[in-house]
Amino acid sequence: MAWKAQTQVMMKKYHNKFMGTFDKISKIFLPVHDSECSHWFVLVIYFDKKQLIYLDSLPSHSACADRMRSIKKLALYMEEFLMDSSFYMTWTRNKPNISEFSLVTPKDLGMQAANSNDCGIWVIKWMMEKGTNEYQIDVDEGTRLRIALDLILDPSNLLNETTLAVAKQSRRVEQIN
Repeated sequence: MAWKAQTQVMMKKYHNKFMGTFDKISKIFLPVHDSECSHWFVLVIYFDKKQLIYLDSLPSHSACADRMRSIKKLALYMEEFLMDSSFYMTWTRNKPNISEFSLVTPKDLGMQAANSNDCGIWVIKWMMEKGTNEYQIDVDEGTRLRIALDLILDPSNLLNETTLAVAKQSRRVEQIN
């Protein structure tokens, strides 16, 4: 999503494919890219607790104000996005005032190594774990390998056969040498 994207266009694009009705949604995980630092972090909208949860594997004091501004913009955008009646099968739940949710940063999240490019791995892992263990995760070589294999082998990856063929060819060359 881009800041300039029209809400109605984005809603039609993502609603049926990824979200379903609001009555069934408890959390929404939104990966956010900080283009100034080329860094990814996650915003979790947790409806039951009325919280915006900020997950960042490499928090930056100098980028903090910009990231908080992005979170506030995204909260307002999602509030408008979820106001559409197509998200509501029943009226058992009130439409959320996401902009009024409290901002929470869990303690002791762990951090990616300095000078690493692991922020994307942290984001994927947080999204996969869905908040179990209060967002406490570990990222190691096994995590990186598992995520890489999942991405390569996923049936929706149009390049998975090509990638596997290249890997097999590379393996053959390695065995010859």
